[in-house]
Amino acid sequence: MNALTIKVLTVTTILVTCGVIMAFQGFGTGIASGQDGQTNNTVTPDEPTAPVGPTDVPSEPVTPVQPAAPTADIWDGTVSAVTEDEGIYRIYTASQLAWVAQATNDGTMGGFDGKTIILMNDIDLASIAWTPIGNAANPFTGTFNGNGHTISNVSCEGSEDYVGLFGHTENGAISSLTVDNIQISGSDYVGGLAGYRGSTATDVSVISTSGFDNTITGNLYVGGIAGYLGGTLTGASVSNTAVECLRINQNPTHSIADKGENAGGIAGFSNAAIVNCSVADSSIIAFNNAGGIVGNIQQSGNASIDGVTVTNVTITIDRSGITDPSGSEDVNSGDVYGRAGADVVVQNTSSTGTQNDSINCYVPEAPVMDRGEITETPAGRIDDGSYTLDSVDITSTAGSVIEIDAGTDVTLIIKGECTLTSTVSDAITVPATSSVTIKGYDKDSKLTVIGENGSGIGGAGEINIIDLTISAIGNGTDNYGIGGPSATVTITGSHVIEAMGGMIPLNADSSYNFGYMATKYGKSDPNGGCGIGGLSVTIDDTVIDLVAGGSKAAAIGAQYHCATSVTIIDSTIKAAYGGCTSAGIGGAREPSGDTTYQTTSIYIRNSDVTAYGGTYGAGIGSGYDTYTKSVQGNCNIVITSYSKITAVGGQYASGVGTGYHHGNLSGYIDSTVDVSNVSSGEAFYKASYSTAQDIGYGVVNGSKEGLCITDNGIQFSVAGVDIENPLP
Repeated sequence: MNALTIKVLTVTTILVTCGVIMAFQGFGTGIASGQDGQTNNTVTPDEPTAPVGPTDVPSEPVTPVQPAAPTADIWDGTVSAVTEDEGIYRIYTASQLAWVAQATNDGTMGGFDGKTIILMNDIDLASIAWTPIGNAANPFTGTFNGNGHTISNVSCEGSEDYVGLFGHTENGAISSLTVDNIQISGSDYVGGLAGYRGSTATDVSVISTSGFDNTITGNLYVGGIAGYLGGTLTGASVSNTAVECLRINQNPTHSIADKGENAGGIAGFSNAAIVNCSVADSSIIAFNNAGGIVGNIQQSGNASIDGVTVTNVTITIDRSGITDPSGSEDVNSGDVYGRAGADVVVQNTSSTGTQNDSINCYVPEAPVMDRGEITETPAGRIDDGSYTLDSVDITSTAGSVIEIDAGTDVTLIIKGECTLTSTVSDAITVPATSSVTIKGYDKDSKLTVIGENGSGIGGAGEINIIDLTISAIGNGTDNYGIGGPSATVTITGSHVIEAMGGMIPLNADSSYNFGYMATKYGKSDPNGGCGIGGLSVTIDDTVIDLVAGGSKAAAIGAQYHCATSVTIIDSTIKAAYGGCTSAGIGGAREPSGDTTYQTTSIYIRNSDVTAYGGTYGAGIGSGYDTYTKSVQGNCNIVITSYSKITAVGGQYASGVGTGYHHGNLSGYIDSTVDVSNVSSGEAFYKASYSTAQDIGYGVVNGSKEGLCITDNGIQFSVAGVDIENPLP
């Protein structure tokens, strides 16, 4: 009999030979001869045989052979390149997936921008150490179509940032992919699917079928799907997963540097929409901001939560190691989210069997005394306790509307819309030994404070504003919108409509003339106040529409001849205007002839900031130093974590860096930060002086303050590269 050639496909092929029906069935997966799952087999009988009669046909039909279950390709740690097919890369093996990671991270493929990766097979990474796809310098920007397949046994453990199956994705898309059995650890931006996911994603899952929970551990921005979510996520699910966001140091008093914040079943932090997602049979642990779906969600575009479910999830705030309760009272955790911005829409949520726990969270020894409502100007100062203001409008002509007694801690609960005005002093005064916490009762809470001849909220004490919409106006010399030269100001989860310092010049039409300098070098200009200022200022999870400093005062930071430390985290500042000789955010003017060196420290993380320096002041940085000298106070600036910076310096000042005649700068801007909209003011003064840099130094005199640069060298970098020496 002649040989018959049979092409084996993934369907049953019927061969008729000598009157006998024989069934053959092939299956593409696992056939070694080709990626298209096809091969050719030749069937040749050893000898010709006689025809078979009808009586020889079996009485029972032949049962077709069933295909074997498809098996995942198991990684051996090697890398194998893939050939492009009209913009598409088809991935059949783990080695090919490893090549995608390699080619993304070394930049050779341009992040696969405009290209599509299609997964053609299940992949088993065999718990071999995995290098995430995409990093801060070279993110994955293409389209990854999981094609309904699973990538299992992902192991990526260490102390790096941007850790997950993907490290950093941007502007692309991920879809139809399951990640099964993962052990992932890192520092910042840690997730089951992606550490930082700036692309959109649809129908992605993180599961565990091994009988052991997935573990995802980090120090900041840790989530089941993504540590940081910057693009719309639809149809994601997480199950049997432990998400832990741990402090770096077990210090007895928590500081921002310890981290441990923002952990969620889906995402640690989000500024994008989370739609139709679910988390089940999992646990989330963080020092603060822990949620079943998202730890912290803030508005920066389309941030929202819609159609999510949480089932059998334990959420724990763990404050182990805290022995000093100061700063540890507020606990942000919840079934769906830990913290959400006031303008984030949350709807159609469901939670079943969810448990909220806490470890070592501070509880006052005795409940705060409820002092009832304040309905009119108090007869005297108010002391320890909690007071409620409910839709009041109070004006004082004799002093402050509210003056906190020395050495006391006061909480003010704001219900409805309240207005406090003093015609002669601060609306609220907080002495150096006292603290006030002003909290919104709900999302409709709004407070307006006006000091017609004082600060909105002033003094040298501790001022905390939490979950509140607020406007604060100061008027007159040395008066602030919120704060004081020695105050500690913390604004968390709030919306600042405006915060205005005293002595902002006016135009002829009574509009503000931000940053205007009336006299030469500002010598005779009055001492104004900051919009928000103090020795320490922290802006966290907050939106500020407008903040401005008066003459010789920054919008946020320091007043004339004062030091400041400013921290801005997860916030949006839409417009910050520095007063004359002062930065938009940072330092202010130094007095002539002074030999005391005032320092400026600025830390910005994951924030969208727009700032303008007044004349001679940096947009973000230091103010004008009139006493040009070879030793000056240091201006230290650190900007990280995908912040977006728009900063414009005043005349002879940098956009980000130092003001005119200031030569002591240190710090860095990391590679994730967008500084495309940073520029100096008028850059050239005269030939013997340096030219102002967009990022770096304002105009300096090389024989005076320029000696700081000569002695110290360049100590400021952008994306890991030192800025140029400005001296000719």
